[in-house]
Amino acid sequence: MAEQLTGAEWLARSLAANGASHVFFIDALDRLIAEGRTGVMSGKGYFDWGDRSPEELFRARDRKLLALKQALRKIGPMEGT
Repeated sequence: MAEQLTGAEWLARSLAANGASHVFFIDALDRLIAEGRTGVMSGKGYFDWGDRSPEELFRARDRKLLALKQALRKIGPMEGT
């Protein structure tokens, strides 16, 4: 079975694998991960989502993305594209 990484863990590994030179940022991610603040699935990451479930957060995100997609479709393509 593939290893399941949460947001903060995935970002930290991705940065390290790509030779990120932002040591401060990587150190901050390592601290968050050590504190169990690994992202939406844990209820906290860089942000604290309070008592909202991951499902509720994902639904809210998806509604906003769909609204953005509809707004962009309504605006149409930019001139010259």
